[in-house]
Amino acid sequence: MKEKADLLMPKNPDPKFILHERQNYLIFYAKCEKEIYSYIESRNQQSCYINSRKLLSMISLFFSSINAAQKNNTN
Repeated sequence: MKEKADLLMPKNPDPKFILHERQNYLIFYAKCEKEIYSYIESRNQQSCYINSRKLLSMISLFFSSINAAQKNNTN
């Protein structure tokens, strides 16, 4: 999981944000893994739909945070 977080870090991040952003990526992956396993294990269609919607909103939030971090890096 640590390697996944390293891959998502911006190329030249501001050093004061590195630790904070890395921690956020690790938390995000842990939550995503949990949602994916819930989705796979769920037996009924309604649970699949709810879990997939949660996962999609988490991914959207993740990309929003990347965009915000990149904007902060350029300023």
